Amino acid sequence: YGDHRDLHLSLRRQRQMCIRDSLVSDHQSVGRYAVRWDAANDKGQALSSGMYFYHVRAGQEFQQTKKMLLLK
Repeated sequence: YGDHRDLHLSLRRQRQMCIRDSLVSDHQSVGRYAVRWDAANDKGQALSSGMYFYHVRAGQEFQQTKKMLLLK
């Protein structure tokens, strides 16, 4: 694999309620990336303002969950 990792990014409303399961799911080279999200769930429905959690996993080496505030 060299400098490539399987990258997965998902969004949740609460820690258990999945909003977007695979906002990003790809094999990427190591580096920094920006992701643009349309504030919609997996069904394309617009979401309300509030606190969300995003979870990123890069290979076996890294995973992290952080809070995000959506304001409309």
